[in-house]
Amino acid sequence: MEQQELQTGAKPEWYEGPGAGEARDRPYFWVTWLSALMVGDITCTLAIWFKAHRQRYKKTDKRGNLNNWKIKHRALLEQIVTHLVMEDTEANVTMEDENSITVWGSKATIGGKPDIIKRVPGLWHIYDGKTGAPGDSDKAQMWLYKWLSLMQDKARKVVLTLVYGEWPGIDVNIENEMALKESATAWVNSLSNPVPPAARPNGKECRDCDISVCPFRATAGLIEISTDEF
Repeated sequence: MEQQELQTGAKPEWYEGPGAGEARDRPYFWVTWLSALMVGDITCTLAIWFKAHRQRYKKTDKRGNLNNWKIKHRALLEQIVTHLVMEDTEANVTMEDENSITVWGSKATIGGKPDIIKRVPGLWHIYDGKTGAPGDSDKAQMWLYKWLSLMQDKARKVVLTLVYGEWPGIDVNIENEMALKESATAWVNSLSNPVPPAARPNGKECRDCDISVCPFRATAGLIEISTDEF
């Protein structure tokens, strides 16, 4: 994993300048950042490195799209919870903030927040609602929730279900857990390094990135042209 040619511990000016927020006490990784890295949905590792090491930075204004997503996502979660409670009125069903998981490692912290957990003795059934198209990172995200939850209780059984758009959901079967664990720990170890990785800007990722102070942001969009040659 390529690193910029900077002395260990050195920080580029943009990293410390106005809008760059403040340094975290230790590297922190959100589950969805890791899952996107693990399956190659994110290629600019600098963006994740920055978020892992900085907080309260100035973000680009993406409120319109975000609010629309939040409305659809919240409605989906209510639909899931309603079905779960109808199936079992005695079920212990918790949602979002009540499900926060934080694991402190020797080098970094990993945090996540499963959408919904149905708890019964000896078992957690984790549900995650998705308003978009299915992607490889969805399964990696669900495995990360399982991995982190088992650190609290290794004897616990964990069942995973993804719900795309509407009930019912799709049960997730993970066959390559060792490979996923190796990938997750490798990324955490690499991006906990105080030296930032090289920037790899591209139009799509830069368009979706919320780091407003990044000097490497690609200004060109995706190439779309018309032709009469075919």
